[in-house]
Amino acid sequence: MRMIWALVLIGVCVLLYIFNRGHIDLNLLLFTVKKAQLALVLLGFTAAGVVIGFLLR
Repeated sequence: MRMIWALVLIGVCVLLYIFNRGHIDLNLLLFTVKKAQLALVLLGFTAAGVVIGFLLR
């Protein structure tokens, strides 16, 4: 059951990334990224969340 929920959430994330084609200014602690693609920023934060979840498991 957990695998099905994980696959559904991955599918929702993929759809979100496909339909968000804008740009965003990303302010991090040490530097600022101007005009970054929104889909890549969301993908990066999702990947970081997956790594954190895997390490906490």
